[in-house]
Amino acid sequence: MTAPVDAPDPAHWTEVLPHRPDVMLSRAVCFKNAVVLVEREHGLPGITVLNPETGARRPVPFSDPAYTAQASTNAEFDARAFRYTYQSFLTPPRSTTSISPTLESTLLKRTEVPGGWDPSRYAVEREWATARDGVQVPITLLHRKGTPRDGIGAVPALRLRLLRHPSDVTFSSNRFSLVDRGDGLRDRARPRRRRSRRDLARGRRAWRPR
Repeated sequence: MTAPVDAPDPAHWTEVLPHRPDVMLSRAVCFKNAVVLVEREHGLPGITVLNPETGARRPVPFSDPAYTAQASTNAEFDARAFRYTYQSFLTPPRSTTSISPTLESTLLKRTEVPGGWDPSRYAVEREWATARDGVQVPITLLHRKGTPRDGIGAVPALRLRLLRHPSDVTFSSNRFSLVDRGDGLRDRARPRRRRSRRDLARGRRAWRPR
């Protein structure tokens, strides 16, 4: 919402960003000429630059199918660029600036991975599985290129997560020793949890997606 400085009462509010039921707004960073929105849609975080005068929104493009992007400290109000951090299964943590209005990104700092690690040997895919109740569950797969997908190789889950509280895709060099042996890694969401007898005794209710 926006409102005049001399009349900030609700009668003078103007909606700038309408509610979207499929998008969660995590953070808004205000600058002199733009507002940077940190959002989450379909389980993935995103960074969008909003023009408060026109209402136009432009997302910052990312190349990985699954990733983590977060706004860094941006203390200067009259700034032409904003800082954010980015990482994925194949991208080590890095600090980047994006310049508005071109959204051109510039790398500032990157975490080095010793030992001759080569990201071109691996692949990341994002797929969807349908639960028994029809809910679409996102699954992020990390595997070595050329690994046969015949259902024989082991694919251990990194973690379980709730769709309302997703865990972000992060980088760890320790995973690749497992992937190099022909196994894959998956990061999937758990759409619901069944109630145990202990939960029933304590009156707890199973979480269900809405």
